[in-house]
Amino acid sequence: MTLHETLAAGIENSCPRSIVKKLDKDNFLDIHLPFVNKERATHLFFNTPKTGIKIGFYCRDEEFVKATLKKSKKLESYSQGVRLKDNPVFESADLAIKAAIEFVNLMTAEKAKKVVKPTIKESPKVMPKPKKVPPQISNLPNAEIQETKSVGFWQWLIMIFK
Repeated sequence: MTLHETLAAGIENSCPRSIVKKLDKDNFLDIHLPFVNKERATHLFFNTPKTGIKIGFYCRDEEFVKATLKKSKKLESYSQGVRLKDNPVFESADLAIKAAIEFVNLMTAEKAKKVVKPTIKESPKVMPKPKKVPPQISNLPNAEIQETKSVGFWQWLIMIFK
């Protein structure tokens, strides 16, 4: 299965109404998505040079592009349509398919309405009380404990070599 066939199958599984327009002819795979834009000259494309996979949506309708860009800040326009912001490159077909599905979802989503949430003051975080940890060393019998003496370096050296 070629890269184009893999990409096309992934999109067809998620978008059953998609129509593959151009497959394995050059670096571009074109898939028409009538539920995104009904015009015939529009399509989701995968640019598949050897350096990675890029995705975008080809459309010359400026009104459609403007309306689509208002739906998400993750989208940007380019000279002939819409693409993901910063035009990311995907290294595998699986990543490109997932990104394309998310891209289509962003283009077809209703513009999110601003929801004003009430401001709730958070209580300051309180550190939990430390737990008492039992000693790791068992009590040694008194016979094993030796009293330490404070000695100078030379005295210590002489004790070692005795």
